[in-house]
Formats: sequence, structure tokens, C-alpha cells
Amino acid sequence: MIDLLLALFAFRFFPMVHAFAPYLAKSFFKTTFEEALALGLFCGFILDLFTSGTSMGFHSLNLLLTSAIVYKLKWLFSPHKAHGLILFTICFSLISTLIYILQSRVPINLAIDLIFLPLFDGAFGFLWFSCPFIAYNFFKKHYLRIKHG
Repeated sequence: MIDLLLALFAFRFFPMVHAFAPYLAKSFFKTTFEEALALGLFCGFILDLFTSGTSMGFHSLNLLLTSAIVYKLKWLFSPHKAHGLILFTICFSLISTLIYILQSRVPINLAIDLIFLPLFDGAFGFLWFSCPFIAYNFFKKHYLRIKHG
């Protein structure tokens, strides 16, 4: 639930990134295929409601197709390591961008859209979704020691 709230906050204040990519990538390790598709559709619906410039259903279809493709690739990535989330988010962002390019007739810049945007999304996923939990576990382990007995 905290991950979804972080994604919604990120979507509002960082519109240049795929704010739901790290959330969906992290969620795919805990869900079934049908639940992953429903999450992708739900996140796409939120994007459709609050963005303009595309037809209604555009983001829903994009994230649904991306979820269907990327879910099958989750076995390649480790859910227990931060770099697994980074690489999985990059993969998610790259496939979502490719689907976006195929669905729209917007001119693209290949270097930015297919290289820098996925790398930026991976870094964003690490900083926004992994670092707070890593910091929490670090402080809990080193500074919040509770003596038993």
C-alpha cells in the first residue's frame, strides 16, 4: 500500500517519469498474472484520468500490454536485490516506451526516449522505492535496538 501511495505522489510531482513503472515492477514479484494485468489496467486508468493529450484508454492499453509482456520476464530478475528492481523497472519502461511509440504518431528522439528515459526511470525507482526501505532497515538495525530480557 505504501508503494502505491509513493507512486501516486510521484505521478503528481514528477510527471516526466513513468511513475507507476517501479510500483508495477515491484508488485509483479508478489502477484499472479491476472492480478498484474489488473494492476496495470488500474494504473493506466489513473493516468488516463489525470493526463491530457491522448485518447481515453491509451495509457490503460499501454500498461496492460506492458504488464502482459514484462510479467513473463520477471524470472530474469531478483526481487530481493535493489539492482533487480532497477533492471526490472528499466525493462518495464523500455517496453512501455516502445508500445507508446507504436501506438502514437508522435515524433521521437531515440536517444532520449529509448536510452535515457528508461535509465532515468530505473534510477528513480531505486531512489523513490528502494532507498526509503533500505534506510529504514539500516536505522532499525543500528539505532533502534531493543533489548529483550
